[in-house]
Amino acid sequence: MTKHFPIFFFLFSLAACGHSSTLLQGADNTPVVDNSISSSKTDWQKLRNLAAANANTNPQTQPTLTPVNTFQAFPESDPDNLLDAFIQTFVLFAPGPGSRFGQDSMETWLLGPPYGGGFYIQSGDVVSLGNGGEIILGFPRYFPVNGSGPDFIIFENAFQPRGSTSLFAEPAIVSVSQDGINFISFPCNLNPPYDGCAGTHAVYANPDLNDLNPRDPATAGGDAFDLAEVGLRYIQFIKIKDSNLKLAGDGAVQTGQAGFDLDAIAIVHGAKP
Repeated sequence: MTKHFPIFFFLFSLAACGHSSTLLQGADNTPVVDNSISSSKTDWQKLRNLAAANANTNPQTQPTLTPVNTFQAFPESDPDNLLDAFIQTFVLFAPGPGSRFGQDSMETWLLGPPYGGGFYIQSGDVVSLGNGGEIILGFPRYFPVNGSGPDFIIFENAFQPRGSTSLFAEPAIVSVSQDGINFISFPCNLNPPYDGCAGTHAVYANPDLNDLNPRDPATAGGDAFDLAEVGLRYIQFIKIKDSNLKLAGDGAVQTGQAGFDLDAIAIVHGAKP
């Protein structure tokens, strides 16, 4: 039986004045402020831990997602805080067989930017979907809009083992929605090199190792998607479904963890409702 994980809703914001302050709502709805995060170098791990702790002490049973006019165009803007440029809410997690990695840490690991390992090293900062598993992420406060070129990037942990001539890839099909009900899928060719699928390019951006902008498709790595391809001006939900090709895992062509491994999603062109 497929296990469906509960919905989580994360609330966090940043206020910049000399040092950045992280403002969270505690269990009694009182703000929890941390003033030790420097504005000159963001401590992403600390931000992720604070957001996850807030979710654990003050969970919401349903994300506050307000669908906006389907045909409305939104002017691009910056997010109110740094973390809103990445995954904001978990709407559904339905792992498939072989999903054994990262579930206990998903509330932390999937927040914020990717922690890529580069072309030859596989990142461990991921959550495995398992064969045929899927996850739906929500973007209520800052969401992708159709801009010039790619509008969001999905990061997995594809890599090329040293000495090999082929990429270790676990492709997934990406679908997007404005209302969380009706999804449109990006074309995904489930034959090598898996054009249009997620999980087919190495990830280079890693705040612990480099200064690469995780929202720049030209340098961050990962798989970029353009909303123009599916004819949408904006989206508030992204669904990622493992292709179930079983390229990795017991008895598979590739050995290793089974199914697509999600690291992060970054918004390239975004707007606020």
